[in-house]
Amino acid sequence: MDHLPIFCQLRNRDCLLVGGGDVAERKARLLLDAGARLTVNALTFAPQFDVWAQEGMLTQVQGEFDESLLDTCWLTIAATDNDDVNQRVSDACEARRIFCNVVDAPKEASFIMPDNNVVLTAVYERPKASPSNAAVVDEVRGGSRKETALDPNEIPRLEAELTTEADRELLDVNHADVTYKVVYRKNAVKASESNAIKASGYYETEHEAAYKGAWGLDVLIERYVNGRKVAGAAEPEAAFRTYIQMGKDDVDMLDYQLYEITENPGTGETEAALVTLEYDPEETGGLYAFTAQAGSRYVMIYNRAYRVYFVNQVALPVEYRYRYYFKVRRDEAPSDEYYADEYGQVEEQLDYFVNPDGAEFSYEGWSRSQDSFKEFDPSEPVRRKTYIYAFYKDNVREVDDARQKLEEAIREAIRISDDHFLKLEESGILKEAVEEALEVLDRENPKATAGQLTAALDRLKDKTDPYEKILDDRYNHYDDIQDNGNKGGNKGGGGSGSGTRQNPYNTKLPESYVVGTNGNWVEVSAPEGQERQMAFVLTGGMRLSGMWAWIKYPADGSTSISDRTGWYHFNDKGIMETGWIRDEGGNWYYCRTEKEGNFGKMQTGWHHDAADGNWYYLIPSSGVMATGWRKIGEKWYYFETAGAGVYVYDFAKERWNYGGGTGKPLGSMYKNEMTPDGWLVGDDGAWIQ
Repeated sequence: MDHLPIFCQLRNRDCLLVGGGDVAERKARLLLDAGARLTVNALTFAPQFDVWAQEGMLTQVQGEFDESLLDTCWLTIAATDNDDVNQRVSDACEARRIFCNVVDAPKEASFIMPDNNVVLTAVYERPKASPSNAAVVDEVRGGSRKETALDPNEIPRLEAELTTEADRELLDVNHADVTYKVVYRKNAVKASESNAIKASGYYETEHEAAYKGAWGLDVLIERYVNGRKVAGAAEPEAAFRTYIQMGKDDVDMLDYQLYEITENPGTGETEAALVTLEYDPEETGGLYAFTAQAGSRYVMIYNRAYRVYFVNQVALPVEYRYRYYFKVRRDEAPSDEYYADEYGQVEEQLDYFVNPDGAEFSYEGWSRSQDSFKEFDPSEPVRRKTYIYAFYKDNVREVDDARQKLEEAIREAIRISDDHFLKLEESGILKEAVEEALEVLDRENPKATAGQLTAALDRLKDKTDPYEKILDDRYNHYDDIQDNGNKGGNKGGGGSGSGTRQNPYNTKLPESYVVGTNGNWVEVSAPEGQERQMAFVLTGGMRLSGMWAWIKYPADGSTSISDRTGWYHFNDKGIMETGWIRDEGGNWYYCRTEKEGNFGKMQTGWHHDAADGNWYYLIPSSGVMATGWRKIGEKWYYFETAGAGVYVYDFAKERWNYGGGTGKPLGSMYKNEMTPDGWLVGDDGAWIQ
């Protein structure tokens, strides 16, 4: 035989199931029923796995097959629809000496399982008979060995019971081979047998419309001597335990009953007597056992039935998914009184819930379609396996629209709150309103609903709208008092006059601010241990921030003072920046670090950096650091184009600092070396012609 029939004790033992589909689900039910500590490894999972995981019955591991999961395993089942993956699982188990079942590939498995999720204990090879006994074997004619078989434990008794004195003489004296075959002959049910069953009084007449005779079974014992059947041998009287595994077409039926069929010797009429089944086929996947009498005929009947599945939308969170089924007899309806308990569970659906994304789902009813609502009528008769889906109306689009509007309103409120023409207490009030709106926007588990987002939007606009009017008035007033009466445009504009604030969404450079007219330099307190900090405060009390600004000093005849006129950069906190500065486009600038005179002014032309010892050239027309070849005067110079990331940003001090390293910084001048394109430059960096 190819496999040894055994029963495994798996309670509280680690088992691995690779695969998450329908086949894997059936295998999982068996392992869970056996008490195994089950881990399921799959790319995707059928809804039932999510329900089991939620209930703590198993552990899900999503992703490709992970061999490390085998480290603690006693037993593994490979149940994916990918033969290569199944083979990898089998090979990994073989290397670790772990029993592995490969679905649909028994030759690749170290153990097998029956298709119907039951253990067929009747699969066996008979033990050798004692020398004085005839051998007993079983044989199935017209069916499958996996469907019907003699209990192997019955063989020793039958060998002793069936062996006659004549057999012993043949065995002991003539050394003949005497064999008794228990024959199971499977065939169709006769009309007379069906009528006899209906007249027996045991048959459930309430469901007669769904009645079906599954098959008839003749149980015989044949005698063979030296392999030849002995004709005319008397039928021995013997009773023995027989296992039957229903075929897959019969497994999901209802009301299984087995009858012994006899003929009344007085009347010649066919009669039927109910036979006791050791197991309930509905609970064992179609497996049962009974005591068969040699020479008797048996008929199996059942009610034709189909599974009706009730499933939630698979897109729902695990806690709201729902998968339930029960069997309904053919031509009967789920709402019939016979299924009151089962169908009652179907009605336990939630009328309303909010998913993690804030979308609201309202239960509409059971639908025959998962994609559109086609109402299910539970009073309609069932004639095939049926899937019914819980259908919900949702407001996903409404939630997305409300979230987008609130995000836009928050951005606008932040822009207004950062405006330099707002007083600090005014800006503070608006920022508090922004924080309240952000709390709603960033809410998790679940996210805010459409109603909550809309309410937050209304509250924010109630705070924002008045300040927009205030800013319009202040900007108009500010423009009126500009130098020479030249207005710079409305709030956030980029007009030709002076004094307008740079709009963060406008790439146009701002106009100049005049020291003493539009505002003044103010030294602000720096954190302990940090360098001096300067800010430019407008006459309205607001700092310049997040911008380049041309700061113009009055022409008082002092060269040292007027030389300070130039470009200055202010960070988002309104602090003038010094040293290296990089804008969003990746351009580098350098602002003077001397504490007097030109402190903070953007440098142009040549610059020798004391930190790294390199020369740089800052284009006079823009202040941007030069890279590549550049003609300066009458000479050509080459400046690094790739850069080695030597300068790093210090988030605590909010500035770029020299970070060391051995590479050549971006923009540094080449000297006494060959350029990347093969030209030699001298000690002064100039190209040697």
